Amino acid sequence: SDFCRNAAANCLRKMAAGAIHDPLDGGWHRYSEKPNWNAPHSEKLAQDQALMASTYLDGAECLQDESLRRIAFETGLRRALRRHRAAPGRARNL
Repeated sequence: SDFCRNAAANCLRKMAAGAIHDPLDGGWHRYSEKPNWNAPHSEKLAQDQALMASTYLDGAECLQDESLRRIAFETGLRRALRRHRAAPGRARNL
């Protein structure tokens, strides 16, 4: 329904604009230390990053929204590649 579609789009956009999203290092903080979600905990887990990238890619496809696809790439996929390349002995395995 349009209501569900709009709710999903709003939720994805608000998360990307909020403190839970790390635009500098990329990725998503696991949780917040404050109820209003403005103080993210620094922990980031690989499986959370994969889930968020997948969620944003699904949202981009469902909503036909290129900005969500860009968020998935920038915060999930690019971060993973950057970290993989930085690991000693890993760059040649890409």
